[in-house]
Amino acid sequence: RLERCEERETPSISGNVFFDADNDGVKDSDDAGAAGTGVGVFRNGTWLASATTDSAGNYSVNVTPTGGEYVEVYRATNQFPYTLST
Repeated sequence: RLERCEERETPSISGNVFFDADNDGVKDSDDAGAAGTGVGVFRNGTWLASATTDSAGNYSVNVTPTGGEYVEVYRATNQFPYTLST
């Protein structure tokens, strides 16, 4: 017997890492994405997943958010300051 299954979107946490030219914490049109930057997702101090940003500084990891997650940049290029948005 076959039953129809609903297609479900994979839960994820995503965001963007960018070089914050004016250090205001907001991505402006002149703030470039930080390509090739490693980010880690943690919950209560425990590592869950990691990703590397794409050419625009975007990242996404397949983790079901429960509210206690945080994201850290663990490998960035030498251009600072950078800002992480989720």
